[in-house]
Amino acid sequence: MKKIIITLALLFWSWAALADGYVANTHGVEGRYRVFEFTKVGNPARSVSGATRNHVAWPSAIRVGNHVHVFASVLTAGKWSEIRRWTSTGGAAYVDDGAVLISGTAEPNGVGPATVTYDGSVFRIYYLERGVSGPGTSVGLAISSDGLSFTRAGTVYSATSADAGGVSVSYVCTDGDTTHLLLHSYSTDFATASSVIASAQAPDGMFVRGGELLSNSNMHGTISGQAGNSFAQFTGSLATGRVVVVYDGTVSPYIVAEVTAGTVYFDRPLTASYTNSPFADFIRNKADMSFVSKKDGRWVGAVTGYGQFPSVLSEYTMPIEAGAITGPWVVKSGYFASPYFQSGKIATENPEPIRTTSAC
Repeated sequence: MKKIIITLALLFWSWAALADGYVANTHGVEGRYRVFEFTKVGNPARSVSGATRNHVAWPSAIRVGNHVHVFASVLTAGKWSEIRRWTSTGGAAYVDDGAVLISGTAEPNGVGPATVTYDGSVFRIYYLERGVSGPGTSVGLAISSDGLSFTRAGTVYSATSADAGGVSVSYVCTDGDTTHLLLHSYSTDFATASSVIASAQAPDGMFVRGGELLSNSNMHGTISGQAGNSFAQFTGSLATGRVVVVYDGTVSPYIVAEVTAGTVYFDRPLTASYTNSPFADFIRNKADMSFVSKKDGRWVGAVTGYGQFPSVLSEYTMPIEAGAITGPWVVKSGYFASPYFQSGKIATENPEPIRTTSAC
């Protein structure tokens, strides 16, 4: 068992080290979404948005010289109404630069999630024009030369009939002459969602929807085991190396280290005793590809899973790999960004690399 756990840990470090660092949003003991900078191996390094602002999520990070600019959506007065920027200069603490995009009459339900690119001269914010329930039917674009004063540049994606419940924005990057937009596409009842791709021959759109990249797994079941043990009896379906969420009124994530004849072994001891308690694979219902990148001739990235149980907050990430951006995408082993810290124990999600260009 120790050998299996060590192997999983090595996989986590190896697959996470795709960039110099990352940003991701978290939820934990403070009771609010925050944005943290993470190290290149997926461990939390320092706060970006602070601990006092209500909710901040869906970050993007751009490095320009010795400045790192982090953009993220902010909840104000009960609505995701603005995208703000924070800047760290020379590794110093992040400073709040203020709102760079505020929802207007064209976005009555708010703006965001959003993702930001920089090509050396132009900053681009690709943002969701939110619907009443969150997912929307349009992705907007705003552009800026300084990363502070943005001008709206119109709609770059409109949901199709295949996006039955609407879409959300995940990530944008450019590969050669093609710019790819990763979207999160919802079912009509919002119960399930998958990752899809849209592409354009210019970064300013219009993006055309392609196929599905990664869908929900629908793996779930029940477990019974004693607190302090690293194993439990289970019914249902699960997979080795995957993050599962156990819910007995409290959310607890574990990594499946081994499965043998109705017994599952985890990466850590059970934090509570369970009797036929429900568990779910982290992408049981919703799989949101947070970002993708080219590495050594392969495509790699991270996927966020959430919504395993109705109205229960639990959001975690795992590394993914494919031979081409269009897939097939495979979920690898271990966490991409570690949730094992107080500010991220309930949710550590939506990682993006700190980038210097818009390239994939």
